[in-house]
Amino acid sequence: LYNERLVNDGAAPYGFYNLFNGNTNWIDQITNNGATVQNTNLSIQSGNESNRISIGLGYIEEEGIIQNEKLQKVTFNINDEVNISKNLKVGIGINGVKSKLPNLGNYSSALNATPIVSPFNSDGIYNQLPIAIGGAQIGNPLLVVNERLPKNINDSYRFVGNIFAELKFLNAFTYRAAYSGNYKVRKGRG
Repeated sequence: LYNERLVNDGAAPYGFYNLFNGNTNWIDQITNNGATVQNTNLSIQSGNESNRISIGLGYIEEEGIIQNEKLQKVTFNINDEVNISKNLKVGIGINGVKSKLPNLGNYSSALNATPIVSPFNSDGIYNQLPIAIGGAQIGNPLLVVNERLPKNINDSYRFVGNIFAELKFLNAFTYRAAYSGNYKVRKGRG
């Protein structure tokens, strides 16, 4: 088809097909066929009439459908309520998340890469796609997912906290004062 286009444009056909003998399905090359999900949680709760506390810790690891796409997340939370008297209760809650967000790839380069090129040359080095057939714009899709994506950094940290005091009075009213804060930071390199 490329040669037909060249002839229709009045140019000479591409004469270097003999340099390439690959039959590469680039989609298969970059797909993660064994993607896994791991989810682990631990929680501890204790309490009596004057104090209730809960602590939780969680870990999630989820692989994507393209190689080297992985979400990793660590979560924790602490909640504590103390009954100071029959009418006064105070509490604190802290939640945190550290996320290593996935470096998302996509199939667009794999769909456009020419199949006549093998992923690696005979020396085990990534092959470059032919420049005349769009290699300069596309590149080797396997090189991108194995060498470029893992070097990206996309981390997120978030902390949410709150404190409260609750006062019951006149047997029918409750006054509650609560303060909360939210802090989020992202760190990235692409």
